[in-house]
Amino acid sequence: MTARPLLAAWCLAIATGAGAASVDDYERLQEWRFAAARPLPAGGFSIAHEDAEWRLVSGELSLQEPTSDGALTGLAFEGSGRFRMAIADRFELGQLRRFTGDEALEELDETFTRMVLRTSDRSLLDGLASATDGGYRTHPLVRQRHDFWLRIRRLDADARVISALLNPGEEFLRIDVKTERFGWLTYDFTSRRHEEVRLESFNQRYAFLEQWLSLDRKRQRRPSGRPGPFEGRPIDIRHVDVAARLLRLGKDPGTSETSRHTIKGDFSARVELQTTQPGLRALQLYLHPFARVVAVRDESGAELPFLRDHIGGRSTGIDKRVFDHSIVVLMPEPVAADTPRTLEFEYEFEVRNYMPGRAWYPGVDTIDTALRDLHTARIEVTTREKYDVRAMGALEDERTEKGLVTRSWRLDRPVKMATFASARKVLESRLVDPGLPEVVVFSTPVGSDSQARLGEIAADVQRSIGFFERLVGVELPDEIVQTTLIQAAHGQAFGGFLHLAEEAAFRDRTGPVELFIAHEVAHQWAGHIIGWGSYRDQWLSEGLAQYLALLYMKENVERGDLLFLEAIQAHADEITGSIKSRLSPFSRGRLPLDNKLAKRRVGPIGHGYRSAVGEAPAAFLSQSYRKGALVLHMLHTLMRVATGGEQAFYDLLRDFFTANANRYPTTDDFRLAVERHAGGDWAWFFDQWVYGSEIPSYEWRSRVVVGADRGYRVEVDVYQSDVPEGFSMRVPVRVEFDGGESEDYLVTVDRPEQTVSLEVGRQPGRVVFNPDHAVLAKTRKR
Repeated sequence: MTARPLLAAWCLAIATGAGAASVDDYERLQEWRFAAARPLPAGGFSIAHEDAEWRLVSGELSLQEPTSDGALTGLAFEGSGRFRMAIADRFELGQLRRFTGDEALEELDETFTRMVLRTSDRSLLDGLASATDGGYRTHPLVRQRHDFWLRIRRLDADARVISALLNPGEEFLRIDVKTERFGWLTYDFTSRRHEEVRLESFNQRYAFLEQWLSLDRKRQRRPSGRPGPFEGRPIDIRHVDVAARLLRLGKDPGTSETSRHTIKGDFSARVELQTTQPGLRALQLYLHPFARVVAVRDESGAELPFLRDHIGGRSTGIDKRVFDHSIVVLMPEPVAADTPRTLEFEYEFEVRNYMPGRAWYPGVDTIDTALRDLHTARIEVTTREKYDVRAMGALEDERTEKGLVTRSWRLDRPVKMATFASARKVLESRLVDPGLPEVVVFSTPVGSDSQARLGEIAADVQRSIGFFERLVGVELPDEIVQTTLIQAAHGQAFGGFLHLAEEAAFRDRTGPVELFIAHEVAHQWAGHIIGWGSYRDQWLSEGLAQYLALLYMKENVERGDLLFLEAIQAHADEITGSIKSRLSPFSRGRLPLDNKLAKRRVGPIGHGYRSAVGEAPAAFLSQSYRKGALVLHMLHTLMRVATGGEQAFYDLLRDFFTANANRYPTTDDFRLAVERHAGGDWAWFFDQWVYGSEIPSYEWRSRVVVGADRGYRVEVDVYQSDVPEGFSMRVPVRVEFDGGESEDYLVTVDRPEQTVSLEVGRQPGRVVFNPDHAVLAKTRKR
């Protein structure tokens, strides 16, 4: 590894004025040069920030070489120190207890022996300024931590420091401390993030970064300690004009049925944006880390310096194509707020036959902000004649010259993300049904029966569109829904455009294929028509899409009612770690075993991607998709049994989707909708199943008691475990009678041991506690 970053030469050659100073400062910072170590001042030194405090008690410290204007941005310490942090959010505290394994923990209070600090706050280290007297050298500990941040965390702290120094009101602080109990803990504060405060721990055993805490800064959080509302983003993308030339074979052969190689594309993207904060000098945008940026220009064509670390050049163990996903563009003068600006990016990017997510053209960061950043777009793609290309939007031009075809599309309706896909020797299937969008499925041929397979997919897409429109009461705004098979193992939904894994065309149609397709179609509503408030609410998209797809399968696939129960069982087994469903086509490999290994540490669905841990890195998928669907299944069941029918739950769905169209609802919004249709206070349910992660275990036995008046009473002994004191759940009990009739009753289980009684009007037969996996639990009859 070299100490100096692998900066693109053009960044240095064109940098002038303040931009040059920033690039020079960036280079200097990335040498991680610190003064010789000195003893701590008498009485030690303290640093306080938000809810955290670091007390340096004894030892030696070094300060980083100042920037060109004298800013001190780094500190290294070795000796004895103490790190304390209070946690105001009870749900965050609960998850911290799971992560640490310390059920009695009330706050963090850890001793440490080493510290590396980076900051843009010019006042934070003022009291130590006299400890800087030149003689700077690369500091081994600091280089080690920054190398880890870059290679493992994919974070360039030096670029973040430069950005925050240049932008009024922006703040960046990152502190690593080596603790006795937990190894290295990282406190990260970024003012431009929705939840500014994070605490991270790298799980060495499983090589996985765990996010232990995420908090709003004090002035923004709610009185309960919960995060406050989303406050916007510093950059607003208004329009993107992307041109791609896909003419060269890439180096990655892949294993797809329809392609042997990636395509190396040459891209240019004109990004029209406005800043929402005045005086920004550093514009931080984001792009896929495999995209190699060649140049950035302003609207006049002048090249602009930018900061982007070539992480792949730092280690032989990292793909050479990997760059920091962040690009910090340095402007020659402060940018006025709400003034339109245009940046043009030139970059190279190896792609398969589809454009992934939002990352293939420059935009804003994080799942919270990127999908709120609605923008129009124009897409232009040039390929050889053997390729056909389809994109979102309206085709505005197509021309052929010297064996090359150039096509362009316009997206005049703002979208959350745009895409295009390509195919060779294209086949397509079209379905038109009055009152529904036209469905077009296209793909490279994937076998001798490709046309029939595409027709089946088109029928599934169209049927599911009609089913969901009736179910949620909201029609799609698109006249055409395009669908393509992609060289990948996943699916993704764009507005009016679906990516489906090629596997969807090959697997037998026994339920999982229809479920997979319907899930992506459901995202047209859960994800596009309605969004989600923050990453904590993403389960509303994934869980709703999965449960809507399960309902579609139940109603539209042969033996759908049995497949529905089999899928619910497989989902529950995945969450609880059971292998009962291992032979089911709805089971997903070793995820149940991973979840069982990590059951004490996996986070709740209300923590989104942060629910994942080293032992179960895919826990977010299990929680958001599977458990999210099971939470809705529990609500559905409780409302059905309580009201005696399905209508209340279906009214809830229609109300939620119609009221939140083109909005970004939160879990609290959904809870209020539940309370409107189910009545009462449902905070207990969401506290346990969305913000908590405990899964109850039930053992039960029943008996029939005949009364003196010849009436019948069913008594059920219930034993509840694996949940904290006070955990309460309404659980269905099914009583079967002669003639195949049955009736469901709701009983409240809230103690370790209890007996519940049900008065029934006739001779009961079989009794089933928690039928049809109504409640996510481990259930066993004694």
